[in-house]
Amino acid sequence: MKHYEDFRRTGVSFRERIGPPTEFDAAIGRIALGFSQLEDTARNVILLLSAVPPVSGRILISQLSFRQKVDTLSALFLEHTKEQADHDIAEMSREVLFVCRRSEESQKRLRSFELHHGS
Repeated sequence: MKHYEDFRRTGVSFRERIGPPTEFDAAIGRIALGFSQLEDTARNVILLLSAVPPVSGRILISQLSFRQKVDTLSALFLEHTKEQADHDIAEMSREVLFVCRRSEESQKRLRSFELHHGS
């Protein structure tokens, strides 16, 4: 026995059914999209730096959390730049990785807030 209706298009937009999104909902949406883009970029850079076949790389990366992707990216970047004596590159990479980790923490706080407070 089914306890739900199958999805079917109604031709009625979200705006018509619910109304325009609130500023808060729109901001949450922008943050979610930005975080998704950040995660995709991390995945692509890992694939590039790891030099493994693309199919194998995608399989391995698909099992990683965002934190693990950032840690993997950090290790690969350090490996590729260890020969360089340029401290600016090392400092910049640390800053980028710090921002990646902070963005994950912010995203988790927002998800928790949305879960507990709704919109």
